Amino acid sequence: MINWFRKNLIRIYMVLGFTYLFIPVAYTFAFSFNDSGKSNLVWKGFTFKNWQNPCGAPDVCKALGNSIQIGLIATLISNNSWNSYCICYRTK
Repeated sequence: MINWFRKNLIRIYMVLGFTYLFIPVAYTFAFSFNDSGKSNLVWKGFTFKNWQNPCGAPDVCKALGNSIQIGLIATLISNNSWNSYCICYRTK
């Protein structure tokens, strides 16, 4: 039992860490279907009203576009850096 625990300790920490990180995401997603006004603390009913016009709130789609653009640029930069590293050290 102790050997199993030692072998899988990193996996246990990983599951706990991801659970800790994804609980707020799951909470936000679940309560986005709540039929309440400003407060999401009390469940008042199920609705798709909040998802009918996701760009209805000011600057939401602009922020989403900025996030996607930054993610793509960061991916391209990191990929280019990694490829440069591989090319430099594989040729020697």
